[in-house]
Amino acid sequence: MMLQQIYRYPIKSMEGNSLKECLVTPRGLAFDRHWALFDENGQVITARQFPVLLNIQPQWTASGLCLEHASLPPLSIPFTAENKAQRKVYVFDGEASGLEVSEEASQWFTQLLGQSCRLIFMDAQSHRPVLPKYGGRLGDEVSYADECPLLLISEASLYDLNTRLPSPMEMRPFRPNLVVEGSAPYEEDTWKLLRIGSCIFEVAQPCKRCVMITLDPVTGQKHPHQEPLRTLATYRKHPSGGTSFGVHLVPRSEGSIRQGDKIVILQTHHPS
Repeated sequence: MMLQQIYRYPIKSMEGNSLKECLVTPRGLAFDRHWALFDENGQVITARQFPVLLNIQPQWTASGLCLEHASLPPLSIPFTAENKAQRKVYVFDGEASGLEVSEEASQWFTQLLGQSCRLIFMDAQSHRPVLPKYGGRLGDEVSYADECPLLLISEASLYDLNTRLPSPMEMRPFRPNLVVEGSAPYEEDTWKLLRIGSCIFEVAQPCKRCVMITLDPVTGQKHPHQEPLRTLATYRKHPSGGTSFGVHLVPRSEGSIRQGDKIVILQTHHPS
């Protein structure tokens, strides 16, 4: 088995970048979901409420990110934040903290969404634990990703799903960080500990899927028949209810991973 693709999503709910290699930190891929939008009550804002976010692709520059949208002037986001006061924010049921990037950035997104919001950056002093119910241990941390630092899906699992769907779909709507080549369909469900290149990862839990995977990544429109959720519900049950597809990972060592890295399974278990 090998690592076929690496995807990083700098700003939560926005378009990702395909990478040939990336640093792995305790919070996941370097700069993966280190920015996110929050409302005035500190609650996270995602493409679930505002599908237009899926159409924005952050471009990397020497000093930060550059964002473009047809209705607004380009926005430059530095790798630092103007406001150095930590703000308390919430990613669903998890408490986190971060720094407001700038008034300019917050106003840019406020105009885009038609709702007051703030762009928040997770710096080294910002913290958010992986909750025990998502497989986290004491000291485990995550960025502004939904629950865990990374999401892994095998190419074979998508192939199997596509044999069941009325129309096949690509990997993009599932928003994985890591795509595996050479496994059996859903084999990742049985993994507990794995090595990619020189980095060790622990499988924390199956990934519970939501309405996000029914959104067209180009148009933002919901699938009229709620696919692929409807099909997944017929054969992919999550232990806590709902459906699962892919697995969440927590890094157990730091380093770099690269496309083509060999994947070695160090420990397995029987999925519940």
